[in-house]
Amino acid sequence: MTDRPDRLAALAVAVAAVSLAGAMRALRGESAPTGFGDGAAYRAMARGEPGAPPFHRRLLMPAVVRAGWGGDALAGFRTVSVASVAVAAVATGLLGARVATCCGASARQARLAGLVSGALVPAMPHSTRMAVQIPTFNDQFAGALGSLWLLGVSAGRPRVGLALAAALAREQWVLVVGALLPMLRARGRRCALAHLAAAAAAGGVVLAQPAGPGSEVYPPRVALR
Repeated sequence: MTDRPDRLAALAVAVAAVSLAGAMRALRGESAPTGFGDGAAYRAMARGEPGAPPFHRRLLMPAVVRAGWGGDALAGFRTVSVASVAVAAVATGLLGARVATCCGASARQARLAGLVSGALVPAMPHSTRMAVQIPTFNDQFAGALGSLWLLGVSAGRPRVGLALAAALAREQWVLVVGALLPMLRARGRRCALAHLAAAAAAGGVVLAQPAGPGSEVYPPRVALR
């Protein structure tokens, strides 16, 4: 790769500045009390009630809000969601720098690539703006946990606890863990077995959750496909 420091630095600074400005503007916005069927289900779960399917299977974020704020406090959801965006941005930036290094980039290019990729996270419409306007959505929280786990996997230090937490936040992470089992096996048989057990445990827990009233938006077979 040809190093063009001026252009790369200008791109990185521009993306970071636009992202920061957009995020700061979004943070000044107001939160909606409900978030369609998703938010209603998660708020019910934070009150200790069953949520409507398929959201009843994503139990970790409502549990965190309930433990920290004593119920379905909108401020609790917003705090967790905004913090999750920040965590995902950092993890994505580190992943971006690591991928660039693997592709032959220089150390400086890798740092700039990490800055661009990390800055794009809060700039996405489904990121900071959604975390503020509809904080009861679960996407940011599950994405942050999953990105931290992927960061560990790419560094050769996968964390079983993060894989379990991500799967309890959103059940589709079980599929990601399963897809990466060959890579985990390369780190050692014990690592692969531990992740397989964690994925199975998470799957059992989420499938055992009681469902509240409401029709299934998509059944598990659709999520698997």
